[in-house]
Amino acid sequence: MSYKYVKVQRYITIGTVGVMKFLARMLRMGTMQPTEVVEEISNHSQVSKSVVYSVLEATEELIIEAARNGHAVKLPFIGMFIPSISATAKSTLAQVDASTIKKYSMRFYPSVALHNAEKNTSGEEFPLSITGLQPTSEYLTEEQYNDLQLEHLKRDDLLEHLEATGANLNEVGVDVKEQDIIIED
Repeated sequence: MSYKYVKVQRYITIGTVGVMKFLARMLRMGTMQPTEVVEEISNHSQVSKSVVYSVLEATEELIIEAARNGHAVKLPFIGMFIPSISATAKSTLAQVDASTIKKYSMRFYPSVALHNAEKNTSGEEFPLSITGLQPTSEYLTEEQYNDLQLEHLKRDDLLEHLEATGANLNEVGVDVKEQDIIIED
């Protein structure tokens, strides 16, 4: 299995000079919702959905409580959750108090197995050309492709246009409602 990526054009600042460059960007196909995660775990483990949901909910509560007490949480096969804060620097020790804390956050480090699976996965180009979003005729008919003029369409306009032209969104290959569509002006 491989990660799907698309090619994008970006304005990148190098020092004080900005240049146009091309790079690969992961194609995200949306977010698995909690009900989907629970169902998949249930199917893979032969444990009921209600038990899976309860375990996930208890795990979340445990991570929150541990973070509040300053503990990192290491979950086998998943990774480590480490609480962190960002604070304003002060000149004297007496000036440092809770009001200097700007942000609480949680860092996640994947387990060795997850990290290695990620490292050892190859990339596969998803057939889109992006200077705007331009689906190839492999996913849309040539007529639909020519009608789109995508560099001037915004996300909602694209979705409406695809639905109006009768394009099956599953055949397009992108979950347009969830996909981060890049439009370069």
